[in-house]
Amino acid sequence: MNIYRLFLGLLFCFLTLSSWATSLGPQKTAVFLLDHQHFLNDPTSRPKKDQIYEALFQSPYSLAAFYKESSYDRLQITGNVFGWFQVDATQCLLNEKELVKLTKNAIDWTDWDRIIVLSYLDPTLCPDVGLGHSTFGKIQVSTPNGTAHVSLSFALLNNRFVLPQLPFQTLSGITSSVVAHEYGHALGIYGHANLYDCGRHTVSPDWKECHQEAIADRFSIMGGEGVYRVGLHHNACHKEQLGWFQNSQLLDVAPKAHPQVFRIYPYSSQDKDRIVAIKIALYQPIPIVPEKNVKLSVLHLTNRTAEGFDRRIEDLSDPQKYFRQIALHPRSGRSSYMIDPLGLQIRGGFLKNNRCVTTYLLDTHPNSFGSVYQKKFYDYSLFDALDGILNFQETFIEPYNGIQIKVLRILPDKSIEVEIKRV
Repeated sequence: MNIYRLFLGLLFCFLTLSSWATSLGPQKTAVFLLDHQHFLNDPTSRPKKDQIYEALFQSPYSLAAFYKESSYDRLQITGNVFGWFQVDATQCLLNEKELVKLTKNAIDWTDWDRIIVLSYLDPTLCPDVGLGHSTFGKIQVSTPNGTAHVSLSFALLNNRFVLPQLPFQTLSGITSSVVAHEYGHALGIYGHANLYDCGRHTVSPDWKECHQEAIADRFSIMGGEGVYRVGLHHNACHKEQLGWFQNSQLLDVAPKAHPQVFRIYPYSSQDKDRIVAIKIALYQPIPIVPEKNVKLSVLHLTNRTAEGFDRRIEDLSDPQKYFRQIALHPRSGRSSYMIDPLGLQIRGGFLKNNRCVTTYLLDTHPNSFGSVYQKKFYDYSLFDALDGILNFQETFIEPYNGIQIKVLRILPDKSIEVEIKRV
């Protein structure tokens, strides 16, 4: 299992440093289709440009539809598809200069905000490319028409990219989770959506008992590819960084000695005057990797329900259907695999220079699940955190700051009353 974890941890880390980019309003996006001689002998077998346009811009499962929902309509993706452009089969990755030369007769780069490059590559000739990579925000690119300020995202069209009419959406929930993930980096998200595992604790007062699992949060597009993704919405820490919350959607709470009760609505709700996330600043940060100054300085509480692009959260009622190797932990005390999705998810946020880098889902039901491989049980954090949901009348106490969080009521409209106090 260590090799698999390492693969997930490295898969999306081939990212280029760049400037912070605006993440609000219209995002004019040009999509380049590169054929690395894959269809040289049969160009008619290539996917049609209008199919790819539909998959990215028009389908109910499209990149544009997803970002419209996840941003609460604060970001709108528009654009067009260009190509096919012929590229040598051994030219696995093109730099900005090469891309400009290849496409300069098709578009004026200075007219665009975002560039997505979709390639068909021969994996035997380009074994180290990975599924995708991106700049962090916009970079400056010299073009015949002047300097363009664009982000660049790359993904393999022949690996997990799905046309709008194909059934793989039942597994991915979107026409391309790879492109959607990379687009998040292009908007300026530096980090990923991780897990924080403290064995028998949700958060241990001894950080040495804990470890992080890279890009393993199954409820976020900024988690990794691979095992079935339950939800897609960006986590609250990233949404706050991108400026997507409006009016009363994000509530800052300072825990007090006396209980405070708040009502938090379903996370995907588009009502701009309802609380969909609660933020708690931590006066005593939770250490993750102290020697590298990686620590959690905020907690975010969200109420994730099976709606919109998070619709597959309802599949938690039968996790064995999608996670074939899931197994009950020997110390779980569980009699069933069924997970109750109604409740709060709690995530820590790692901030650097006041920018949200990486989020960490906390496992509020530790030691519940693992995995079985060749009849051997593994204490596998990715499966164990699937029930990282604080359910009705359950309580979590954060040990570093003495913050108690309790789910008091779940109301008919699926909103939740939560009690927060310092103990």
